[in-house]
Amino acid sequence: MPEFLDLVRAALRPRGRFLCQVPNLAAFYNQLFYKDFSHETPFTPSSLKQILELTDFTNVQVFPMGPVVHGVKSAARHVMWKAISGIMRFVQAVEGGPRGPLDSIFTAAIFATADKG
Repeated sequence: MPEFLDLVRAALRPRGRFLCQVPNLAAFYNQLFYKDFSHETPFTPSSLKQILELTDFTNVQVFPMGPVVHGVKSAARHVMWKAISGIMRFVQAVEGGPRGPLDSIFTAAIFATADKG
């Protein structure tokens, strides 16, 4: 993975931005990683941020890829996901105390942006 990201970084123009979406191995439910043979390297939000920073990307940000609202059914899914995520953050805080924002991303996929340093 470091070699691949070095190539990506080298291909970017000065001040270019890299965007990626990967399966979240830390998700409580994740079919994305195990059902696609091309997913060879699993990532958690923290490990994705770490590898991007280790390969000299800057301003690395990782976001959840939750349900997108595009109608009534998807709006209901979005509201339910927000409620479930809140409950999961509560359980996480009770079990082990407050966590950082990257430790509280539970979606099956994560999205990252990183700038060429």
